[in-house]
Amino acid sequence: LAVRGRKTSLIQVHNNADPDALGAAMGMRELYRRFLDLRSRIVFGGIVGRAENRTMLRLLELEIVPASKVDFGCCDLFTLVDAQPGFGHAPLPDGRHPDVVVDHHPVREGRPPGVAYWDVAHPVGATSTLVAQLFFRNRVPLPRDVATALMYGIKSDTHDLSEHATDEDREAYQALFPFADTATIAQIQNARVPQSYFAIFSRAIENAQVYDFACVSHLGRIDN
Repeated sequence: LAVRGRKTSLIQVHNNADPDALGAAMGMRELYRRFLDLRSRIVFGGIVGRAENRTMLRLLELEIVPASKVDFGCCDLFTLVDAQPGFGHAPLPDGRHPDVVVDHHPVREGRPPGVAYWDVAHPVGATSTLVAQLFFRNRVPLPRDVATALMYGIKSDTHDLSEHATDEDREAYQALFPFADTATIAQIQNARVPQSYFAIFSRAIENAQVYDFACVSHLGRIDN
């Protein structure tokens, strides 16, 4: 209700988007399509470099648009997922604040003026959990690709539910299971990588130096 009547939707993820950001963005896009009859473009900065993340985009047929090619002035519904104003890794145009913010990270600068919906710093391990809860609490049907993206977002950001995972993450993950394509998730996790990937690992091991609790390796120039 807070954003009803909008006509043009952009959903921005943080720079160098990870699976949690991409999954949450897919979920918000589906909610806007279903409830507001809005088509949304998902916007990113930086690159999508990891083989797993590129495979996720390909298998789920998720199109994302570089922020440099977007006119933010033509947008009347702007959503920020898995990031907040002030974080620095999802820069906004001068004078522009998001209308909707969904993020599981701790609050950085507080709720900016003009934000219609603010779901930030909920103590969960993934933003995809927050978006999945919107589907389940409102009994919204889950398309297979969206459920798959959300499930993999939770799985990735919590390291298979082992790190920073809460009961809410586990409940959302289990609830998504019947709707998701687990074969696709397996393909994403086992994405093909080029031979140069293993050459870089070899160089990293050969150059590794241990300092107290840290292992450091200088790789030189790499492509991502």
